[in-house]
Amino acid sequence: MKILVVDTATRAAIAASVDDGVVVRQASNQEQTRHAERLLPMIDDAMAGAAWGLSDLDLIVCGQGPGSFTGVRVGMATAKGLALACGAPLVGIVSLQAMAHAARQQQGPAPVVALLDAKKNEVFLAVYDACGKQIVAPSHLPRTEVASWMRSSTLAELDNPIVVGEVAHELDLPQARLLRHPDADLPCARSMAALAVEAWTRDPVDGIETLEPLYVRPPDIHLPRSRQ
Repeated sequence: MKILVVDTATRAAIAASVDDGVVVRQASNQEQTRHAERLLPMIDDAMAGAAWGLSDLDLIVCGQGPGSFTGVRVGMATAKGLALACGAPLVGIVSLQAMAHAARQQQGPAPVVALLDAKKNEVFLAVYDACGKQIVAPSHLPRTEVASWMRSSTLAELDNPIVVGEVAHELDLPQARLLRHPDADLPCARSMAALAVEAWTRDPVDGIETLEPLYVRPPDIHLPRSRQ
């Protein structure tokens, strides 16, 4: 399948052309405040590197969060616009799920705890079993509570889970089985594409109208009471 992957949910935005599981061309941006202005040129680069036009795409994949509120919206809105323009189906992938998938690709079947920086001294987290099934849904915790949460009864039942995410290495987790790898530190195109193909094969539902951002925590900005 010819797949375009778009993700601006985290500090590192990516746009990648993936052909039958192989990343043909990837463009990235590390300046989070400039994801919106750089995304379309990145997509052009990824498509040109594969010598594809929009009509060649079999699937468009976008990161649905959690991550930056603005980043998630930028990537999803762009992906939906492209899907609408070319008629390719759209599949959303959870950031933490992609990181856990990458960890299993590196270490083999194992339970995985995936962590993302949620800013404001918090982290986003989720837990997946050795087959990728979600055990703990995406949620958020203060950084200071992650170590004690790792000792919770739910995680105690798992067999030495892998812990991934670049933010994990900033925390005090002395007993954790930390994995540092570029594909698992943040969501990667290869894992996002693989998970999207699995999801589409299992249940071919186009998400262009139904896909919603996964914010996990409520935004700080609220409508004035007069408009609520």
